[in-house]
Amino acid sequence: MSLLDKVAYPAFAKDPFIRPSARALGAVLVAFNVLSCIRWLPELRPLFPHSFVDPITPVQIVIGALLPQILMIVGGIRMMFGDARGRRLVVLSIPIGFVYVVAVAMQAYYPGFALMLGIPIFTVWLAFFYYLVVTSQFEADPQRGRRIVSTMVMVLAVCFLVVYASVVFETISTYDASFNAYRAGGIFAPVLA
Repeated sequence: MSLLDKVAYPAFAKDPFIRPSARALGAVLVAFNVLSCIRWLPELRPLFPHSFVDPITPVQIVIGALLPQILMIVGGIRMMFGDARGRRLVVLSIPIGFVYVVAVAMQAYYPGFALMLGIPIFTVWLAFFYYLVVTSQFEADPQRGRRIVSTMVMVLAVCFLVVYASVVFETISTYDASFNAYRAGGIFAPVLA
């Protein structure tokens, strides 16, 4: 058994309290990470202004942000179709994404604040996310109470996904507006001079 298998199938995941559907969790993962990839695309435009919370280069975005997202998309698709090997890809993407978040926090305008507040919050988020991934099951849970709790957790995940989608699309429209203003300023600069 490889280290990745030990991490993807830990002993505590045998009889957990929350056992979400692996297929539903895979669908949520795919949707969330496709939205995350869409959110990063404007950052890759060379003349596009970078946001103040993410002063990083396009190479860092491709390696640090898009690689874990793509691993999660592929793993989520496999989980949606009932392939348990998809869980390994999702678990593999978690430490890659964490390293990226630490690098971004260290490059932030207020790294002390980002490292002291942002990293612990993100660590708790990733730990809960890891718990959901490794405890997800492809078969139905025989215990009614656990099914109800797992369903409530998945409903919260879908609600979070809807809120995240609205944030992503608002961010994209803001980026487009600022880019169009930048481009218009460049076009009219000779006239205004």
